[in-house]
Amino acid sequence: MTVKVQPIRQPVIAPVPETTRVFGEDLPICHETFFMACAERLGLAGFGKDGFGPGADFRRPEDFYLKMVANVAAGEKPGEDVPEASDAELTLFLAARGHLPATVFDARKWEAAVGARWWRKVVYVLNRGGRFQEHRHAFKGELLANQYGQLVSLYSEKVARTRQAMTGNYWLQALLPENAVLVHATDGRRLGLRDGDRVKVTSASNPEGVWPVADGRTVPMVGRVRMIEGIRPGVVAFSLGHGHWAYGAGGLVIDRQAVKADPRRARGLHANAAMRVDPVLKNTCPADPAGASAVFYDTKVKLVKVA
Repeated sequence: MTVKVQPIRQPVIAPVPETTRVFGEDLPICHETFFMACAERLGLAGFGKDGFGPGADFRRPEDFYLKMVANVAAGEKPGEDVPEASDAELTLFLAARGHLPATVFDARKWEAAVGARWWRKVVYVLNRGGRFQEHRHAFKGELLANQYGQLVSLYSEKVARTRQAMTGNYWLQALLPENAVLVHATDGRRLGLRDGDRVKVTSASNPEGVWPVADGRTVPMVGRVRMIEGIRPGVVAFSLGHGHWAYGAGGLVIDRQAVKADPRRARGLHANAAMRVDPVLKNTCPADPAGASAVFYDTKVKLVKVA
């Protein structure tokens, strides 16, 4: 059935990334197209023509992602698939994307990615932002209707006996012994910094630039500068996982047995204590009222060079 579509008459614009050509397709430059371009250059199997099998190409990101949506639409068992989108729903779906260039949205290619059998079911899921069960089906009496069908191990001795990166594996630390305070090269030059300079991270919420550790000690937020091009000017960043004062970085006594400190675990810095504190509550960070997540992204910091 042919569905007539009227374009949305609103001030909408296409995505800003430039386009590139991968596997003969014009696509926006993004994370996925970068990896697909690498696969094309290296001649990797599982990409391009018949990438998913005979007649199922993998030339565009949606060739992968829409199949995941089709899995959601199908459900876990035969007969659990969602209904097909009606003509009205399909019209809405197409009209909402009518302003997009063919590099981003081409209905024929999207349908080809999942096949005609699943296309309208995929639209049904995408129009709703997911697949949701009616609340009346959520419980059987006082018990959850969707119960775990197998053992759930809250504590597993097999896992407890294994080695993992936090307790007994130094391979990752060998690759990156300590993290750095990352700044754009232009900012570093403007501030008179060079790679390897030690700086303290301070802010209005933490002008001293220290962590107040529970036992009365303070740990300075000091790290070495690394100037790069791959960060937006004006932004300061650091990777998590370094600058410990516990996790074996400090000595302690357990059952009268002294556990020696490992200074390797203390290298680098952790600068979360510089993040903005709620000006009213004064004991927590601001929160996003919509997503309920911690809001750190508006923190302004100062880098103070230390000897």
